[in-house]
Amino acid sequence: MNTPEDIVWNTITDSAKTRFDYSSFESGLSEFDDGTMAENALFMTIIGHAQERSIDAITSDISQQFLLLGLGMDKDALREFVEHRLGDLPREIKAAGQALTFFAMGLKPPGVLVQVRSILQK
Repeated sequence: MNTPEDIVWNTITDSAKTRFDYSSFESGLSEFDDGTMAENALFMTIIGHAQERSIDAITSDISQQFLLLGLGMDKDALREFVEHRLGDLPREIKAAGQALTFFAMGLKPPGVLVQVRSILQK
């Protein structure tokens, strides 16, 4: 069951899926994906950019997650994916950064969701 915070993060991730060829990315992982790997990699990419982490650090984190599942991935392809999302997803990255800030300030998920939706619709 989704928590109220999950609804905020899912809203951001679902918006991001419409801004680039997500289905192609997802199908590239389909032979090992249980339906969540592509989405998790996308979410980690958005959050990493929102936290102003380096492309290499984000790539390394995602690669680690894949390795924990016993999967290897072409690091160059993964790095390219992470790098391109910086240009494709400015609204989602900004919304994620604001959500992180608002949650840290103690704001409740319904209010955060309103702000996130406002950013995504601009």
